[in-house]
Amino acid sequence: SSGGGGGLLSLLAKCFSSSKKSQKQQQQQLSVVPVTKTKSRVEVRKIPRLNPNVVNVQLFDLDVPRIFTGEPFFCKGCRALPEASCRLNVEPGNTADSNTPCVWTCAFCGKHNTMPHLQSREELCPQAVVDFVLTPAPAREPGAKPLENMDSNLVVFVIDISGSMGCTTPVPALQSLWKDLRSGSGDTTTGTYGSGNTFITRLECMQVAVRKQLEHLTAMYPHKRVILCTFSNKITLYGDGMCEPVEILEANDNFNNFEHLLELGQSFGQQKFNSVRDAQDSLKGKLATLQPTGATALGPALVVATGLASTSPRSEVIVCTDGEPNQGLGSTGSSGAAAFYEKTGRFAKHHDSLVNFITLEGQQCALNLLAPCAKLTQGTVNTLNPVELERQVRQLSQNLCVATEVEVTLLVPDGVKLHNPSEDATEVPMSKVVVEVGNVTSETDLFFYLTVDKAAEDIPLQAQVHYTDRAGARMLRVMNARMLATPDRAEVERSVNVAVEAAAVTQKAARVAQGGRADQARNLMLAAQQLFSRAAKSDQQQEESYIYSSETAALDELFGRALATPSALHSDAAIRLLHQMQQVSMQRFLAGSEKKKLVEKRRGNEQLAALYYSYKF
Repeated sequence: SSGGGGGLLSLLAKCFSSSKKSQKQQQQQLSVVPVTKTKSRVEVRKIPRLNPNVVNVQLFDLDVPRIFTGEPFFCKGCRALPEASCRLNVEPGNTADSNTPCVWTCAFCGKHNTMPHLQSREELCPQAVVDFVLTPAPAREPGAKPLENMDSNLVVFVIDISGSMGCTTPVPALQSLWKDLRSGSGDTTTGTYGSGNTFITRLECMQVAVRKQLEHLTAMYPHKRVILCTFSNKITLYGDGMCEPVEILEANDNFNNFEHLLELGQSFGQQKFNSVRDAQDSLKGKLATLQPTGATALGPALVVATGLASTSPRSEVIVCTDGEPNQGLGSTGSSGAAAFYEKTGRFAKHHDSLVNFITLEGQQCALNLLAPCAKLTQGTVNTLNPVELERQVRQLSQNLCVATEVEVTLLVPDGVKLHNPSEDATEVPMSKVVVEVGNVTSETDLFFYLTVDKAAEDIPLQAQVHYTDRAGARMLRVMNARMLATPDRAEVERSVNVAVEAAAVTQKAARVAQGGRADQARNLMLAAQQLFSRAAKSDQQQEESYIYSSETAALDELFGRALATPSALHSDAAIRLLHQMQQVSMQRFLAGSEKKKLVEKRRGNEQLAALYYSYKF
């Protein structure tokens, strides 16, 4: 589709470009970029033009199924499914051929498949997107409403209360003024408000953020169960605030025993926790009593929290810290620290849990260790000024997990070659790529680059998405599309979907840079800019091209610094940026007309508006 939003199986352009090109066209595949200028000459370097063939498998609405009754029928050769326009030897429902077996010729591998008796083509896949129920959801608890089972998962806040959380941060002058105006403080005789000298500790910022999040969850997801966990030189599990707290001390080498910590979390998670609607006041009371003290046993607390979250599918862990782990498992500088966080991430992924990290400005937080853990679970990593915490915690609740155990298979016919979108993908014969995604949120996009080795009038594509929905049902989504191929690159570029290409190239450049290849990453960014300057003609294309330049400015600047100083890629700020850009969604690059539709969906009710306007320190 050439529009900004497109369908569920979006394509960069209306026509794919074929790899069969004339010599002149082949020469046009290199772009010339000035490097240095001298009195006698201009030195240039050649950058390959960007591959314009991108397929975007959109996963953000897996929680809105398009149920198709009946069992899926797979090709015995490549496991593709037939679609409404597939080749059949006889038309379904033709009484003259009622005794002739119906044979389907697969468009991807050419195998002939004998079909069950069909009354009409509508018994195939009549739409571009359909969902099959492979395994029904488990039975609900007696008396439980559907949403209660789907939205009663755990949200575990893991809060750092080490000594450094007592450091103060100045509240910006405008926020200080807002606070004074709302509280009625200040000098009313002179009209002096907001001195700008108000200070707040990092822990107080965290308390405000979590308190506001409790109110948000109560309004939007009242059946979720919120668990409070703190860590310093000990770990304290407050549960829902209505149960007896449990302390885990370092004694007997507890903080270095992964399995023991995991069991402690799982054991604590076996008890019955109250919904956030019922436990909100108790949780706020526990929050108010927290005081900064001690060291930073982040690693042990993370293990306990993921163990706890594993007791309820589709749960979420939010870790808030301002410093490097320095006690127990995962401590900075300890042998096996990187392997520890990867192991914890894989455990969380296996149990369909999201792990998010929010780190605070002021100190290094070892994001090189933490980010891989979040990436494995499709979680987020952010480094914020303390006064921005409330906004970030609120955004996490908007980026919901819509499906788990997600696996995407993309099929194309012979003559079309797929390129793996990530290092986790495995390519198998018959032009098929299988990618294990795991958890999917409302902002997850998956991109595939492809090349066409031969001209074709009609190229079929099929994406199969196996997933578990929020109710626990095992589902299969099938998405079909057909495209034309042409050797005329200009024709392809005229219909470029800038938002799709922008997100695809940004994800790829961030992955390449994380592997230490800043030069290749920057070349990709430059090639994209040149593609957009040539192809962006409509108002929407030009607006999305500008958005791309603006949203990736920090990434481009990082690549520039890394060319001179490779270690620039290893700072906390760089790791956070690369992690975010590897997960960037097409939605981020949409033009205003398209983005407006998303904003309308996110617009809250009057209760949420009241919560927002009541926000103050």
